[in-house]
Amino acid sequence: MMSHFTVLPLVLTAAMMAAAPASAGEPDLVRVDRFVELRTGERLFVREVRRPGAASEANSAVLLIHGARVPGVASFDLPVAGGSLAADLAADGHLVYVLDIRGYGASSRPAAMNRPPDQSAPLIRTEDVVADISATVDAIAKWSDVSRVSLVGWATGGHWAGAYASRFPQTVDRLVLYNTLYGGSDRHPTLVPARRLKIPTGLGRLVSNRSAVIG
Repeated sequence: MMSHFTVLPLVLTAAMMAAAPASAGEPDLVRVDRFVELRTGERLFVREVRRPGAASEANSAVLLIHGARVPGVASFDLPVAGGSLAADLAADGHLVYVLDIRGYGASSRPAAMNRPPDQSAPLIRTEDVVADISATVDAIAKWSDVSRVSLVGWATGGHWAGAYASRFPQTVDRLVLYNTLYGGSDRHPTLVPARRLKIPTGLGRLVSNRSAVIG
C-alpha cells in the first residue's frame, strides 16, 4: 500500500450507490459514492464511475480534480447528455474517480466556513489539497489494486495536481493539466508568490494545454 502522509491514515467506509441518474443514451455504467476518512475527523467524498465488472478489467485508474469554484460532480459528472467527462472516460474502459477537496461538495467543511470571510485566513492551501489528493490516491490503490493513478486537473485543479505530482511522481501514471494557467506573471497584488514547481521526469506523459486524451 502507498502511504505518504502518516498523519492522514485511511479508514475506508462502506460504499453506497450514487443517486445521480445516468444521462440519456449513456452506456451501462456503475456509480458508487465513497468517503475517505481522515484522522482529523474530516472526510473526503469520492465518486467512482466505471463499467460493470471487476476493477481489474479497467484500462487504468483516473482521478479527476476540480478547480477553485465548482466541486467534483458538478464539474465532471452532470447527468445530462454530453455533460460527464467521467462517463466518457469510464465508457472508454477507465476506472474513474471524482474527488471533492475539503470545503467543496460533499466533503467536510472547515468550521471557519460558518464565519464571515473577513474573520478567517485562507482555509485550504495547496499543502492541504496535496494531502487530500494523497489520501485519495492511497484509497484508489486499495479499491482498484493499482500502484499508479492518472491525474486530470481542471483550472486550479491543474496546479494542485501538478503540486502533488512534483512530490509523488512514483504514484502518477499520466498528468493532464486542462485549462490551467501558464505563461503568466509570478506577481499578484493579493497573492504571495509560490515556490516554483519542478515537474520530475519519469511520468508516463505530461500534457499542459487546453485539451488532452488519456490513452
